Amino acid sequence: MLSSHHMSPSLKPRALRLMAQLGLFGTATLAASLLVTGQAGATSLGSQIAQLQAQENSLRAQLSSLQGQASSADQQAAATQQQVSAAEARLAQGQTQLAEANSALAQTNDSLAKTQAQIVLDRDQLAQLVRQMYQHGNANNLSTAIADSSGVTQFFDTTLQLQSVGQEFSVLTGQLAIDQSRLQALQAAQQTQQQQVAALVVSLQATANQLQAQEAAYQLQASSLTGQAAQLAGQIQQVAQHIQTLQAEEAAVASYGGPAGAQEGTIIRTFAAPSPAYPDGYPWGQCTWFVAGQTNVPWQPRGNADQWIQADYGMGTPYAVGSTPRVGSMVVFDPGGAYDIPYGHVAWVVAVVGPSTFIVTEANFVGTGIADEREIYTLQGVAGFIYG
Repeated sequence: MLSSHHMSPSLKPRALRLMAQLGLFGTATLAASLLVTGQAGATSLGSQIAQLQAQENSLRAQLSSLQGQASSADQQAAATQQQVSAAEARLAQGQTQLAEANSALAQTNDSLAKTQAQIVLDRDQLAQLVRQMYQHGNANNLSTAIADSSGVTQFFDTTLQLQSVGQEFSVLTGQLAIDQSRLQALQAAQQTQQQQVAALVVSLQATANQLQAQEAAYQLQASSLTGQAAQLAGQIQQVAQHIQTLQAEEAAVASYGGPAGAQEGTIIRTFAAPSPAYPDGYPWGQCTWFVAGQTNVPWQPRGNADQWIQADYGMGTPYAVGSTPRVGSMVVFDPGGAYDIPYGHVAWVVAVVGPSTFIVTEANFVGTGIADEREIYTLQGVAGFIYG
């Protein structure tokens, strides 16, 4: 009894076609394939492609909207930046005016203080002069003043001199009073101006702060929208790549025609068969040898692939057999269709995509000693799954 299936002459051209697919599907990843759920075959693939195309269109519409919003936010940020610059220029001008107003008010306060101090000194001098004039003009002292003078002429000269000084002092004090009044008015005006400019500076500072906050908010919004757009662009690229993969798979299924196309499925990748050989009594590089290396195969005799389910039942092993693909199960294929006549084929299930779509790793589907990972779209031709 043969220990494994061998590739029949009718399968060799199909294997060559599958090998030709490797350049097209070699970059298709398992993660991309696992995104698909649905029925087997070209009809299921066409439905999946249509759904993904609708998803892609929706994502592109969202991306266009986000890009428009991001562009608008960028424009608003740029416009606000111009307003911020204008407000900061006005603020700088106001601060300059406030500094000038403070300087002028300080000078006026200094001049007013000096004038007021001079008025105090002049008032003291005036008081002394008044006392002197009063003393000279007092009737009781008049005779004494005349007696002290060398003559009447000197007395009158002294009296006239005192009167002249009094008049000059009166003019001086009057001018000082006018200066003080003017300075007080100027001080009041400058204080008002200083208060107005200070209030303007506070208002300009508040406006500049508000505009800066608005600019930061617009920039944050634009950055967030740009990030979301980048994420959407990545999703669109992923969906587009998935559509291309499914379209290629659909073409591959259609190119074989009939049930064999769905049975053959799509080779995702190939790799060298493990070495050294598994110690399971199966010839190296065969499909049975490969699967026996994935799990314990307890039945005897160690026959061809199409005998595995019968051997399993005959051995009375604890392994259950069913018709639903499960990860970590052995799938047994009947002879014919995509598989060898008369030996059939076995493979190891590594992923379940849908009720009748699953992914296997196997050996000797493409050729002896060549292992591959393949996606299958139908349960037609499947003898059963051994849940070992």
